[in-house]
Amino acid sequence: MAEKTILDKTDGWSAADGMYAGVNFILTYIQDRVTPSLEMLVGRQTRREQYMIGLFHLAHAWMKTLKKLNHPGDIQALMTCSRSMVEITVDLTHLYRDRSRNTVRRMLQFDRLQKFKQAKALVGYYHAQSPVRAVPRSARRS
Repeated sequence: MAEKTILDKTDGWSAADGMYAGVNFILTYIQDRVTPSLEMLVGRQTRREQYMIGLFHLAHAWMKTLKKLNHPGDIQALMTCSRSMVEITVDLTHLYRDRSRNTVRRMLQFDRLQKFKQAKALVGYYHAQSPVRAVPRSARRS
């Protein structure tokens, strides 16, 4: 029978410190190396390039968020950030490998569809509530 490994509080803090050091290293690299390179891009950009730059800025923002989470109790937020970073990586990989316009077109359509779904859900929510006048009678012009 295998022996159970029991982790104590110091192991949790050590893991958090190690992850924090890795996040700090990557964030420093992004700020010192990648961002200046992107700032040199001028002129007309394709939708694909614009989408990739947008994903980079999204990843950069997540890295800044991760840098603020340096406590084992931040595990839920860390997992959310990590999942988003994996999704961004997958999107960037698809965009990088597919030089056609199909991938970026599908991604833009998916983004638009998600916005419409959220808008529809919001309208449905407020429609189910008691009706509220958009403009109160007291504010209407005569």
